[in-house]
Amino acid sequence: MDEQEYAGFWVRTGASLIDTLLMAIIILPLITMIYGKEYWVSESFVQGFGMWY
Repeated sequence: MDEQEYAGFWVRTGASLIDTLLMAIIILPLITMIYGKEYWVSESFVQGFGMWY
């Protein structure tokens, strides 16, 4: 069997940045569609029905 070689720090950091960018591309438009553009400029902590804990 071949031995596994683990990825180094910079490879893992780059992969994490790519993952974060892809998630932002998916999530940010969804938040804007649900709450509207006011979500990004409002100073209110609670923003609509999905923010009730």
